Amino acid sequence: MQILSNPSDLERYCKIPPYFLVAFTSQLKLITSVERIKDFLAQKEYDVNEVNRVLDAVFVLDRGWVINFGDGQGGFKFITPEEKSAEGWIARDSGTVLFENLG
Repeated sequence: MQILSNPSDLERYCKIPPYFLVAFTSQLKLITSVERIKDFLAQKEYDVNEVNRVLDAVFVLDRGWVINFGDGQGGFKFITPEEKSAEGWIARDSGTVLFENLG
């Protein structure tokens, strides 16, 4: 079987399926969610290649999303206002969270 993918996505999504957390509501601010995820990963001392075995994104329906964009080189990117591809965990307020989750 042949898989056509860039190296970043091949390593990240073809070996291990992505994992998402969907919440209807949360008392946490999105930035607090990012901080807690990073703290958890640091405490468990996950290797950079194992991080996506835990969680790839959090979607909070009444608030927004937090997504791990990995090394920033995959097909799914977050482009900054400076037109650079962002790496790691990014949080964003959104009123269309469910649609963005499905996308």
